[in-house]
Amino acid sequence: MTGRSAVPEVIWARPERAGRGPRAAHSRADIAAAAVRIADADGLEGVSMRHVATALGCGTMSLYNYVPRKEDLYELMVDAISGEHDSWEPTGDWRADMLRVAHQTRALMHRHPWLPRLMSPVYGFSPNALRYLEHCLVCLDPLDASYGTKME
Repeated sequence: MTGRSAVPEVIWARPERAGRGPRAAHSRADIAAAAVRIADADGLEGVSMRHVATALGCGTMSLYNYVPRKEDLYELMVDAISGEHDSWEPTGDWRADMLRVAHQTRALMHRHPWLPRLMSPVYGFSPNALRYLEHCLVCLDPLDASYGTKME
C-alpha cells in the first residue's frame, strides 16, 4: 500500500454519483448551478453543503453521495463558470483574439465576483477549463513562440 486513497482526488475521475440506490436525481451541472446561484447571491461564504442541498431539495447527507468534499463543489463551480466562455473561430490576429478573451474573462469576473478566490491550479483541469485553455492556445497559434511561452 502506498498510502494513497482509493478514491481519486479529482472529481472528474469519479463516477457522477457514488453509492447504490435509485437513479441519481441531480447531475453535477444541477449541483454546480445551485452553488453558483448561492455564491452570486450571498458570496462564497454562503456556499455550504447544507445550503446547496436545500436549494436542490435534498438532504445534506444525500448531497455527499454526489459531492464528497466542499473542494469538489468548488471545482464544479469553477468548471461551470469556465463553460460560460464563448468559443469562436479565431481571426488570426492573436492580439485581437486574446483581447476578446480578456474582455470576456473580465465580464465573467464581474458577474461572479467570488470567482477570483477560487482561481488556482487546483481547480484548473476541469473539462470546461481545459476547453477554455485550448481555445486560448488556438487564438495564440499565429504567435511565433513555444507552447511553454504561450502557457505563461
